[in-house]
Formats: sequence, C-alpha cells, structure tokens
Amino acid sequence: MGKFSIISRHIVLTGNQQFHPKLPVYGIILIDEEVIEDVILIQEDVPSKTVAEKYADWNPLDYSDYYVSPGIIDLNVTRTWESYSDLTKAAVSGGTCFLLQDSLKTQNSDQLFCDVANVTTISDENACDIDELLKGAFAVKAYNFPPSGDYKPLINQIEFVMQKLLSRDIPLLFDPTAPNQRMILQASPFRTETLDSRINKKPSRNSQTNTFAGAFPDPIDSGVDDSPKENYGTVSSPFGHCAQAPKVKDPSSALLVSNTLRPPQRRKTYTIFDDLNRRIRENQDNIQNLSQAEVHTYNASGTTSFDAKKSNFSQRLKRPPPLSIKKAETNKEKLYIYYLANFPYTWEVSGVDKILQSMHPESKIHIVNLSSAAALNRVRQAKQNFKNLTSEVGSLHLCFTSDSVKEGDTRFKSHPPIRNTANCNLLWELLKFKGIDSISSQHHYVPSEYKTDNFQTALRGISSIEFTMQIPWTILNIPVKTSANFEHYLIRLSKWLSLQPANTLGLKNRGSIEKGKLADLVVWDPYEKVSDAMSFYGNSNPFVSQQLLGSIHKVFVRGKLAFEEGVFKPFGRVFK
Repeated sequence: MGKFSIISRHIVLTGNQQFHPKLPVYGIILIDEEVIEDVILIQEDVPSKTVAEKYADWNPLDYSDYYVSPGIIDLNVTRTWESYSDLTKAAVSGGTCFLLQDSLKTQNSDQLFCDVANVTTISDENACDIDELLKGAFAVKAYNFPPSGDYKPLINQIEFVMQKLLSRDIPLLFDPTAPNQRMILQASPFRTETLDSRINKKPSRNSQTNTFAGAFPDPIDSGVDDSPKENYGTVSSPFGHCAQAPKVKDPSSALLVSNTLRPPQRRKTYTIFDDLNRRIRENQDNIQNLSQAEVHTYNASGTTSFDAKKSNFSQRLKRPPPLSIKKAETNKEKLYIYYLANFPYTWEVSGVDKILQSMHPESKIHIVNLSSAAALNRVRQAKQNFKNLTSEVGSLHLCFTSDSVKEGDTRFKSHPPIRNTANCNLLWELLKFKGIDSISSQHHYVPSEYKTDNFQTALRGISSIEFTMQIPWTILNIPVKTSANFEHYLIRLSKWLSLQPANTLGLKNRGSIEKGKLADLVVWDPYEKVSDAMSFYGNSNPFVSQQLLGSIHKVFVRGKLAFEEGVFKPFGRVFK
C-alpha cells in the first residue's frame, strides 16, 4: 500500500519499547511499504481528526473505534488434506500473518494469503543428512512417537541432532509423547490400517476390551519438588487457594542435639507455584475419567438377579429358577470417555522426562503437542536449568473439556487429546503464571468422510486456525463484568500469540507493533460476536457452534491489506 498510517485509540503494544503500557493505547502507526516507520502515542483528549490532519502526508486510515493487535505467528499447523490457498485463507481470516506448517506434501502453485514457512522433519532415518536439511530451515520438528505411519520417530539420534543444532540458531520443535508400546494398539487399534480400510471397519462387540491403557500407567516420579522455595516470602494464590503453613513437629520427639552443633534453621517459605504443584498432583491422582469408562463397561456386562420368592424350599434344594440378566446397551467406540481412558497423561510426562535427559543446557527446544497440565508443569520446572526451553498449549485445550464431547462427535478427536475440566483449569493457571510460553492453533484439518462417528476408526485432527485468537479471549471474558477489567489481557494475549512465538523462532522483525518491524496488523473488535458464516471448514469445525467474541475486520500482512470484511488478497509468500 506504499506509505500510509493507522490511527487507533486501542493499539496493543507488547515489544521492548521504553514505554510498557498495561492497556491498549491511543496512537498512530506510520508504515512505509512493509515496515513500521514509527509508533507515535497521542494524548487521549486529542480528536482523531486533528491527528489525521497533522499526519496527512502519511495517508491516515482512521480506525479509532477498533483495536489494533500484532499479527498472529502460529508455530503448530499440519497440512495434510487442504491446499495452501485454503489453509492460508482460513489463517488470515483469523488474524494469522505467519505460520510454520508441517506437511509431507510438496509446495504447489496455490496462491498464499499469509506468509508460510515449512518446518523440516528430522527422524532417525534422515538424521545423517541434517546439514543439508537445515539449509534455509526456520525450525526442525521431531516426534518421539509419530502420530501416524507417515512420520518416523527421532529416538536414537536425538542427542546427535541437538548437538548439531547447538551451533545454529534453529529451534527443535519436539513432540515428546511416549506411549506404552504394550498398550498403543489397544489405545488406537486401527492405526496400522489403510485409510479406506479403517473407515469401513466394523468393530466387533466380542473384541471390545474391558481394560484401558490408562489403568496400567508406567511408574513415574511425581516430578514435583515439595521442598519450600527461597527468597519469595509467603504468598497467597490469586485463585483463592492460600498457601499452607508448614507443620511443626513435636519437639519432644526430636533428638537432643546441642544448639551449637545444629545448623541454623531457615524459615520455610512458599510460592504460588507450591499451591499449583499440589493441585496438579491431586489431579494426577484423580481417576474420574477411568472410573467413568469402567462404569460403562460394567453396565454393558449386565446385572444378575435371583428372586427366592418364586421358588419353594423343595425347589431350592433341587434346582433354582433361571437367572435374570439385564444388559445395558452401550457403543463403546462412540464414547469419548473410552478414547480418553486409553491416552493417559503419563505418556506425556514420560516423554518430557526423556527429552529432558537428552538436552544440553544450551539446547533450543520448543515442546509441542502436550495437553496434560502435569507434563507442561514438568517443562516449567525444568526451565531453571534450560534457559532456551519453551512450551505451548493449543487453543482448543483452553476451550473444550472431555465433558464437551457428545457421543459419536469425533470432530473433537485430536492429538493430543482433550482432557477433563480440572486439567483445563490448571492449563489456564500455568498460562497466566507464565508456566506456558505461547498459544498455537494445533490446526489439522481432516475431511468429514474420515471423521466417522467411531472414535476408534476416525482420524485425529481439529480445524481450529480460524479462531486462534478468539478462543482464549472469549474464555478470559466469561467472568468479566466490565470490559476495562480485563483489557490488560489483550496485552498478554498478543504476547502468547505473537511476541513469544517470534522469540522462539528468532524472528526479530515480527511479533509486535514496534518501529522497524514488519507491519503485520490485525484490526478487530474484541467485543463483537463472531459470525458463524466465517468458518471455512463448515460443520467439521467444532468452534462454529460456540459463541465467540472478537470479530476481525482487516488484516495487514507486511503492510498489505490481505483481508477486509471477507475479501482476500494473495499477498503471502513462502519464506525459506
């Protein structure tokens, strides 16, 4: 668009400016071609018309009533079925200006509506060619256990790969989930079947198992350091859980030791993380989902009864009347609770432990595809030893819980799985306490023909890239009575969606509205409801039926108007 500017009373600033606003600010953004020339703050009592007149040579666009946020940077997108054109259209409509996508398909001649970079997948099979694979790579990705047979694992060569990456400023995006090899076919019995075979598969009632992978977890350490922390003082959690005072032992039971020989006793102190650790540990011990699955199993087995009144004494001495067995019909393969019971959180925690054991203190690792609060808390605890260790959470895991999934609704079948309500609440607390660094879409579109009403045969994947920003923003606003109360979360939202992902990838020219950076901008109304008509994926998108906040009106990609009120312009390109 050449030389122009944007006036807004709600500019969301998150960068390293000298001024660190806690709320969106009034100002004008000067843009020259693709780059932000400057961001000038304006006093609240100055009319926007006066500002427009002063900067008339910058061709100002007056968006005073709209909010202007930095464009989203999405680090976790998988493209299997849709074209680049469809994917980037959906992405830019949701405010995404740059996405890192994992695809086994080669680049085609499709038009692009936002910027795209391809992640390089590393496995044991191609690790020896890593020098060639790293040429022009933004990041590399690896799986401890691939989500499908199309990918290969990185297990034996992981230390070799991390050593190679140390000398380069390239992050490793690692999916650490480590299923129990004895249980994986029970959890996903058709993973080795061809696509056509699995969608036509008719599960046998006789073959249904009455046990679950989650009932036989591998032994793992709790991973929670219960020892008190130093230099923090006593803190009460803002979520209503007060820190517990340390219990004092009976002095009469102590050994009689001279005070001159006893080391000085330091007063125990607690932090908000001690309380969070405790609740995460309690949620680990909660077997609610497993119990529900077993209850359904026992109901299907039927109940047996014997009515003694229907037989006299002589009959009872000979032969009792026939037993009455009443069975409760249940379709196990259509119940999400059975699917979840076969993907326990311990698989995620074990995988995190494994990658931590292989890491160098300087390794740049970004942990992806975790939904367990216990596993993400493990990553948080390890950050004190690994300064370049980061993690993310998928927007869908901040919105949906296992209670959201109705019978046969396999749109919710994803990798990683959607877990229970308590886990979702803990994910939010980890995010707010800076225990999780960023939010991604974890988008993976699957055609409806492969989303059968059977959780065993349906493919995993959720279409979510259109609403990456609106999902967490809507949840944040649920308890809000006045908009001003939570507008500071607009700042944090842009850090989770833009600034932190840019830092992870080392994109110094993106991620915030700041002088010298690319003009990736989202013009939106956070309090306007999103229209259902905006969905590109129709009913395959589980967010369509949700009442989401945050209608996006315009999106600028590198200073070019790529999206405006449903109209798209193909200004995106592939970055190498």
